Amino acid sequence: MDWNTQDDTGLPWTFRDDAVDPSRIVPGAFVVAGRRSAIAVAEVVDVGDDG
Repeated sequence: MDWNTQDDTGLPWTFRDDAVDPSRIVPGAFVVAGRRSAIAVAEVVDVGDDG
């Protein structure tokens, strides 16, 4: 997760296939996102048709 990326809604985004278990990335899920010193709990808001 790169916290500096934003989609057209202004929210950060990343690729679902970067997840340890992509099948768990569904709207409403809470995930630990980020890396090194920029880690946070995030809520999945939307998943695009292309993942």
